[in-house]
Amino acid sequence: MTVSPSSFFPVPKVFSMVLCLTPLSYPRIAVADEKLFFRVVKGAFAQRRKTLLNSLKGSGFLPDFLAEKITAAELTPKGGEKP
Repeated sequence: MTVSPSSFFPVPKVFSMVLCLTPLSYPRIAVADEKLFFRVVKGAFAQRRKTLLNSLKGSGFLPDFLAEKITAAELTPKGGEKP
């Protein structure tokens, strides 16, 4: 559902959304290395307003490793899908 800016104080300049997420009873894909998976997820979301590449660099991943994996995932270094 959409929440208007007037619902907050101070009033932001944007509308907000409320989401209801229901966890799956099982993972959609198998993760071979859970420790690495959670490290990537934590690193990717640790910094607000940073690109995926810069967030992961700040989490201790080597630049060559990141470049290889970002290319393999068909993403741009800024984090979006390739056109």
